[in-house]
Amino acid sequence: MPQRIEQQQGAEQIAALHSAGSARHTDVLVVGAGPFGLALAAQLERLGLKYLLLGKPMQFWRQHMPTGMYLRSACDWHLDAADVYTIEAFLRTLDSSPEAVEPLSLDFYLSYAEWFQQQAGLVALPLHAERLEHLEDGPYRYRATLEDGQTIAAKTVVLALGFKHFEHIPPEVETLLSEDDYIHTCDLVDFSALRDKRCLVLGGRQSAFE
Repeated sequence: MPQRIEQQQGAEQIAALHSAGSARHTDVLVVGAGPFGLALAAQLERLGLKYLLLGKPMQFWRQHMPTGMYLRSACDWHLDAADVYTIEAFLRTLDSSPEAVEPLSLDFYLSYAEWFQQQAGLVALPLHAERLEHLEDGPYRYRATLEDGQTIAAKTVVLALGFKHFEHIPPEVETLLSEDDYIHTCDLVDFSALRDKRCLVLGGRQSAFE
C-alpha cells in the first residue's frame, strides 16, 4: 500500500477516534505509544482483542534522545513478538542488511518504528491521560480522563509510560544553581553547548554512565 494512502487512512482513523464522543469503552487501554506500547498494541491487534492505544507514537524518542545517538541494541531488538515485522524484514524492503546498519542509529530506529506501526495497522489516539481511576462496580474497572476532557472506560489498563514522567531534580540543585546551570538527562539532546566545559554528573545508573 502506498505510504500516502496509509497516512491518509491513519489520519481518517484518528479523526474517527476523536469524533467518537466524550466517552468510550475498550477491553484494553494501552497508555503510552513508545516501543513497548507499540509492541503490545501489535500483539493485541494480532489476537483480535478490542484495545485503544493512547499517546503520540515514539514522541519521547523523537524529542528527548540525544542527537546522533546510536542504540546499544542490535537488529534482534525488534518490536514484533510474532517475529514478522522485524528489523531484518524492514531491511529487506530497503535491500540492506544488519551489517550495513549496526550499530543502529536513532534515525534508523525511528524509521523502523514508523514502518512497524504501518505494517501492524496501528493507530494511536494522540492524547495524554491526565487521570486514571479505579472503579468498584461493573465490568469496566478503570476510567481514564484525557487532556481534552474525554473519558475512556477499560477492563484492563497497561502502562507503557517510559521514564520521562518520572524525572527528578534534587531540590538542593534547584536551590543552589540557576536554571541555566543544570539540565536533566531527559532534556539533554544537544551536547554542543557542553563543549570545553567541565560537567558534574549526578546519578549512578544507566543514563549517567551513558
